[in-house]
Amino acid sequence: MFSLSKVMRISFFSIVVFISFYLAAINSVRNFRWPQIHAVFSFEDEKAIIQQVSEDETFLSQGDIIRSIDGAEIHNNLDLLRELWAKSLTSERSIVIERNGETLSEILYFKHRFSDTENILRVLLAGLLFALGIFIFYKRLMIHSVRNLSYIFISLAYSVSVPISERSGTDVWSILIPFWWAILFSMIPPLTLNFALRFPYKKKILKKRPYLALLAYLPTALFLPIILYTLWEGGLYKELENYPLYDTVYKLFTGYLLIYVVTAFFILFNVLRNPMQRKQKMQVLWFIYGSAVGLFPYMFLRILPKLFGFESLISWEAILVILFVVPISWAISVFAYQLFDVEVVINRSLVYFTVLSSLVILYILIIYVSSSYLGSYYDLNNRMFMTLTIVGAALLFEPARRRIQYLIDRFFYRDWYSYRKTLLQVGRQLSAISDTHSLYRELVKQLVEILYLKNAYIVEFVEEKPDNISTYRLSVAHGLTEEEIIESKSLTKGFDLDLSSPVMVRFVEKLNPIHTDQIWIFPDLPEDFRALRKDMDNIHTQLLVPIVLNNKLIGCLCLGAKRSGASFTYKDIQLLKSLQHEVSLAIKNSSLIQGLIEAERLASLGEMSAKIAHEINNPLTVIMMNAQLELEKEQEPDLRNTLDLIVKHSRHIKELTRGYMNLGKVESTKQRNLLMSEVLHSTVKSLTPLGQLKHVNLIESYFKGESEVNGDFTSLEQVFRNLILNAVHATSAIPLRKIEVGIKTSSESGFSEAYVSDNGNGIPPNVIDKIFDPYFSTKKKDEGTGLGLAVVKDIIEVIHKGKVSVESEIDKGTIFKILIPTANSA
Repeated sequence: MFSLSKVMRISFFSIVVFISFYLAAINSVRNFRWPQIHAVFSFEDEKAIIQQVSEDETFLSQGDIIRSIDGAEIHNNLDLLRELWAKSLTSERSIVIERNGETLSEILYFKHRFSDTENILRVLLAGLLFALGIFIFYKRLMIHSVRNLSYIFISLAYSVSVPISERSGTDVWSILIPFWWAILFSMIPPLTLNFALRFPYKKKILKKRPYLALLAYLPTALFLPIILYTLWEGGLYKELENYPLYDTVYKLFTGYLLIYVVTAFFILFNVLRNPMQRKQKMQVLWFIYGSAVGLFPYMFLRILPKLFGFESLISWEAILVILFVVPISWAISVFAYQLFDVEVVINRSLVYFTVLSSLVILYILIIYVSSSYLGSYYDLNNRMFMTLTIVGAALLFEPARRRIQYLIDRFFYRDWYSYRKTLLQVGRQLSAISDTHSLYRELVKQLVEILYLKNAYIVEFVEEKPDNISTYRLSVAHGLTEEEIIESKSLTKGFDLDLSSPVMVRFVEKLNPIHTDQIWIFPDLPEDFRALRKDMDNIHTQLLVPIVLNNKLIGCLCLGAKRSGASFTYKDIQLLKSLQHEVSLAIKNSSLIQGLIEAERLASLGEMSAKIAHEINNPLTVIMMNAQLELEKEQEPDLRNTLDLIVKHSRHIKELTRGYMNLGKVESTKQRNLLMSEVLHSTVKSLTPLGQLKHVNLIESYFKGESEVNGDFTSLEQVFRNLILNAVHATSAIPLRKIEVGIKTSSESGFSEAYVSDNGNGIPPNVIDKIFDPYFSTKKKDEGTGLGLAVVKDIIEVIHKGKVSVESEIDKGTIFKILIPTANSA
């Protein structure tokens, strides 16, 4: 698609608009300089009789008979047209008339009427420029407010350039008529249909064929030249209704208006059959019923009879009274049910009223200066001077609009302007926080304080499951009580989202904050969203802001209702979108920093482990050598068994120290095809005496048909040993201590899954994300080093390319899951 930069689009648009006003101004100057005759003639007995004449004429009057023009006698219509319009522009004409039997002569200036070819070319030029404006503004037109505003502006600019031209006069009605025509026949039909197609959400037909929205404007683009031409030709008549083609054009456009409006109402009535929130339903109802009561009598009692050549069935006075229903119903829909953002409407109205007022003042000044100082002559140099002036003003249009917007925001919206700066400042401050959890906590705290919210919280990505399913869980919250958090079970326990569902695809791709009401109304919403909806409604969640990193939904910022009860405005949404970008950058920086920190930790850990292992291995080698030498001698059976245990466990210690030395490194291991149940059983057997000593019930659970994995037996044994020892410690305060280990069918294809579960105290939610960090431990200083689970993670994820996860509930227990690729899949 053809594309231009924002500056070029704005500059082009501004220049075209000003050229339109320039044409209007020049033609108005001509009206001031040269009087023009507006007259209607009839011919009787080869006499041209004046039936009507414009009031500003001082010489001609009704009933005069035109005898000759420049000596040429006038007998019929062709003679009159030839003498009036065949000569050069603004030429002097000697006219002889007969009035009450008396012959009078006078020298008059007659305005030149452009030829039909020139008329057609000028109208086509206007239509071409209009189409070009639509084409260049294609991308901008996809935005509602900009599309509608640009459409209105272009329509009115070209419409107003015609009636204030050489044949329409300079009176007020000649200016207002084209405005009414442009609004009624150019703007209302497509905008009404477009509103129906997009409210309260984009219809399915537009999702598949988005270009259909632009096709709604196509008839308007085709009909606009007809409107311009009708106004142009109708300007020759004192009343527009006297124009011969007026009835045909009127019927054409009223039919077009009826078809579009009735189609739009049919679509909106059909929308009411779909599930939606009460607030949105009331918006549609007030809009439909108010418009129907106001517009339908006008269309069916006044417009429709005229289409078929009958008199109107209702007077203008009655129509005006009925039409008052429309703005009243719309006002209820807007103010009571927030159909549109009132603040945005008021703000934009102030801005564009000021800008347009400036344009009108400029337009009047051009007319005044041109008529006062350039009235005596009008040549090419003056045209160039005025054209350059208008182009210069056009270049100043957008900077002036931005400045006016800034001043109005500062004067009328100080509070909003203040917290806009604060929010953007918060976004920059978040970039300095290296820990993601702390970043989230600071973000929700600041948003609650700045936007005066009841609460705010973040749900964070937990794990990925098959079939594009991802699990999310409450991460941080501000403004929620403990009771509210506990009752929101779907948030605290976690909930699954199908990221391939249409509602989630729209949510992630658009990256726009969305009101919860706009999600619940989707017909393709999954059933499991009901519990989530109930929990979110209970804590007054109103707005969802996606947090996306590398095109992946890593979390969602959920904002509660405002304490004032007000709705989120358009400006709030725009600010949150800006903050959303800052948050994504901050999270990306945090991830990079955390990666560097973990790499440094692992490097220092590996270095320290290597030194410790070296110090252990030296005396251990001496012990093993002496034990092996004694085994070569004949020994008593009990002593031989003791020496065997010394050698066996010395080798195990050497393997363990080798594992610590390899922490953070990817080195070759003695991997082979094996069953994880064999490793688990060997580990449990070696720890059975400890279990009996600690009064722990160790339960094994396996199933037939287990798949082999490609793994290192010693490393995996170390993993399960660490997990079981942690479970023994976690159940130390439980009367009936139970630890279960086993193999089960994996929820992910291509993996073998082992687990170690206990009925201990559980892991607190605020530390569960840190338990795999090196040196982090919940034990007392003399009971643990914080390396056990770090080693587990390193062995499973780095060496075996698997996954390790944990689920825990306070006072109920913990389960660790180990997933390793099967030998076939690996």
